[in-house]
Amino acid sequence: MIDIASGLSAMNGILAALIERGRTGRGRRIEVSLFATAISGLGTVIASASAGGGNPRAWGSAHPSIVPYRAFATSDGYVVLGATNDPMYERLLRALDLEDFDQEDWRVNAGRVRDREVLEQMLAARVRELSAEEVMGRLRKHRVLVAPVRTPDEAARGEQARALGLIVDDDGLLVARSPLSTNGTRLLHSAPALGAHTEEVLAELRMIREEAAR
Repeated sequence: MIDIASGLSAMNGILAALIERGRTGRGRRIEVSLFATAISGLGTVIASASAGGGNPRAWGSAHPSIVPYRAFATSDGYVVLGATNDPMYERLLRALDLEDFDQEDWRVNAGRVRDREVLEQMLAARVRELSAEEVMGRLRKHRVLVAPVRTPDEAARGEQARALGLIVDDDGLLVARSPLSTNGTRLLHSAPALGAHTEEVLAELRMIREEAAR
């Protein structure tokens, strides 16, 4: 993803330089590297480590400072769920019929982060008993963050991608559009097939030769 983020950073830099030129008349040289983008993307991680947080470890789908917030296996797939604040955690317990695990220490995020392993094992065992649809239905009803884990093909063919016009079917090849496509960005045509414009190109070359011979 660093290469994609570098492209987006370059685009932002170019647009900012154009605005600056329009205001001041001065141009600007834009330089973007993959390394610089990676370092910028690690801003909060680097700050945390330098503030005494220690070197981070791999978290997978989990969040280093919010618990629970990661993917869990259901009986027929995976969902990502999260309680980003303490009231939402209380609603999560009610949604999954886990009120018996409403421990005093876990009512605040700091306690949940400290006991991450035990708490996540408890949640994992309960979520595994339910289907993905059941988990999402329960959590959405209680206003708890939840979403299914989809394959790329499932996401591309899903209702949300279709409603936002994010996918173009180019003769069976699914092509993802820019997220700006929802702002009225025109749809680009697919690339021409090999030899599609041969006749036009040759005709143009013949005209050039004829004009040169006059």
